[in-house]
Amino acid sequence: MSLTIESFKPEYGKNYKKGYIGFTYYNTSIVSMGIAYLTRWARMSDIKVSHTLLVTGENECVEAHLQNSNAAAKQVGTKYEIDLIATHAIQGTFLGKLINNIFDGKPDRLVSKLLNRDDR
Repeated sequence: MSLTIESFKPEYGKNYKKGYIGFTYYNTSIVSMGIAYLTRWARMSDIKVSHTLLVTGENECVEAHLQNSNAAAKQVGTKYEIDLIATHAIQGTFLGKLINNIFDGKPDRLVSKLLNRDDR
């Protein structure tokens, strides 16, 4: 599958509006590069994505942001589950993938079950 990427100046109401979902990647950010690297197994094309955003209005969006500990939409202000993020990062390594493949995904499911907390 071949995709074409076009760059254009965003114009609210013309080429995007409330409810649109955006995707970003910054090759100058070590965090962005790390996320793209550790999630490369799930990538469906050569396009790298490290963050998503939801357009809530003109010049407004909601984006999950680690430094501010904000989550999207209904959960603004909710703390990140740092343990789960770290676990996901480890699972994104070659060794993590190998161990999960050998044990049919059981390590992933077990660790996620142990670390997931609905109150965070």
